[in-house]
Amino acid sequence: MNTSYQDIDFNKVIGQKYKIVEQIGEGNFGIVFKGINIKNNEFVAIKVENNARKSRVLNNEAKILKHLSGLDCVPKFNWFGAFENHRFIVMQLLGKTLLDYKDIKNTLSLSICLQVFEKIINIFNSIHGRGIIYRDIKPENFIFDLDNLNKIYIIDFGLATTYIDGNNKHVEEDKTGHYTGTIRYSSINIHEGYNHSRRDDLISVGYMFLYLLLGNLPWMGIDDDNIKNKFNTIMKIKIKNLNNNIFREYFKECYDLQFKEKPNYNKLIQIIKKTTIDT
Repeated sequence: MNTSYQDIDFNKVIGQKYKIVEQIGEGNFGIVFKGINIKNNEFVAIKVENNARKSRVLNNEAKILKHLSGLDCVPKFNWFGAFENHRFIVMQLLGKTLLDYKDIKNTLSLSICLQVFEKIINIFNSIHGRGIIYRDIKPENFIFDLDNLNKIYIIDFGLATTYIDGNNKHVEEDKTGHYTGTIRYSSINIHEGYNHSRRDDLISVGYMFLYLLLGNLPWMGIDDDNIKNKFNTIMKIKIKNLNNNIFREYFKECYDLQFKEKPNYNKLIQIIKKTTIDT
């Protein structure tokens, strides 16, 4: 276990009713444990962040989860608070991630990819409808229901933010360098330094499904100590690849969107469904 989490006492009760059982995951912004509600014996997921972290990603995640409460694609939020040296979010316990299934099967079949692709486009339709952009698309952040493999959730909202400003208007476009998220799946717009908007979430989803389908991407494995050079090299390969992949029509629709433009989610789903017919 990460040394900053060794002082967690598994015997202590958090939030007056939750106890940690075992570690089940670890990410850039904390560790995830399986826990139990001692009042009703229900298992939960408990995400932990050390109080010493200045970024307070968990605070942002709790705020976003509350804002998105009621959406059936977001895990149920139970509790957020500080206890001893850590901050905790308690939420619904879910099953395996898309990355888990990819690792088990090496690649996912086209038919499975397209089914899940459609579900995830609908997830972003719901989230974007609440004024939120996600900014952290990767297969480990999409997770299946414990009891229903047809139901998928989106997790890990630490990097999510609103695209609506204080005047209830869409934020303005700028080009000051916004390298938030996983560069493997980032849109070319992000490589060029633009801030995120709805289109970039959807472009990243496309790259994620290329990876799940192929097991690799042409820009993976680029080795350069200079991070700027690496980003630029990856961007050039992405540009070359735009018209040379199975989802090229989907990418064209997304890349043609203006910064503030609302995506046509239904049209994107129709494009994805047509991929099944064309292949």
